[in-house]
Amino acid sequence: TTYLLNFIFTKEFLSEKEKVRRKERFRKYVRNDYSKMLIIDILQQIHHQTTGLLGRATEQLFAELIHVDFIRSYLLSPYYKHKAIALNIIAEFKIQGFERYIIRLARRKSKKMLHTDALVALVRLDTFANLIQLINNNIYISLWEVNLIIDNIEKDNISNIPYKALLYSNNRGMLILGVILSRLHHKEEFKDDIKKYIASDDANVKEEAILTFSTFAEDHTDFVCLRNTYNNTTERGKLCIIETVSKSNDTDYTIEFLVWVAINEPIKFKTEALRNLLLIDMIKVASLKKSMDPLVRMAC
Repeated sequence: TTYLLNFIFTKEFLSEKEKVRRKERFRKYVRNDYSKMLIIDILQQIHHQTTGLLGRATEQLFAELIHVDFIRSYLLSPYYKHKAIALNIIAEFKIQGFERYIIRLARRKSKKMLHTDALVALVRLDTFANLIQLINNNIYISLWEVNLIIDNIEKDNISNIPYKALLYSNNRGMLILGVILSRLHHKEEFKDDIKKYIASDDANVKEEAILTFSTFAEDHTDFVCLRNTYNNTTERGKLCIIETVSKSNDTDYTIEFLVWVAINEPIKFKTEALRNLLLIDMIKVASLKKSMDPLVRMAC
């Protein structure tokens, strides 16, 4: 391990002959699965945390020490542990040629852990093309998997994403993925595409659409649209709408809404509305402190 790290991180100039000599020494230590997995683990960790010359040097060393047949044997193994290791290697080092088999694994909804690992590997391997593949194959994606995919997209700094295809997909998981990624990557050009999902019958789709549309809201019609859906959304959606409508330039409209929330909604929403109202009209808050309703007074 020390010898491998010294080789990768050395600052001294090495001749091609010396590099070959050192690599030959490494090959002596990759003759069984245990030693191969040890070296793969080290190279994966370095590759995941480095870029540029170091990243490319790690990829080259990996290709020279680990034959693709070893990865294939693990991927085709009947054991979950082997398949998971192979999928992680393929995703990290962007090894092409296994996509069709990984798609087959992603179709196995009954094997949940393998299904998830396959989805993550596909997205990390070639995000744009494989998301299109997943949409076309109508692969099931849970909300937990949506968040896992997003985490990996963010970690890998992936920007090439088929937003339009995701937002117009009939696949619920893919649609939610598209809405969240549009928000995270500030894709305001899809504002109108996302707006229509505020009326969705699916609570999760509706909530994510509200959260994303709220980040893009700028004119009075946007705030009215959000206000009109307030009574028919989740707790998270309501808190977001309170925060967003408070930014409207139409002060009278904003005050009227916040006062209504402070009077009619449960304590959690009352306090959020009053917190925003305090920044706009302290006199209104002072008058609400005299309310006959003990909960309103408590919120104030």
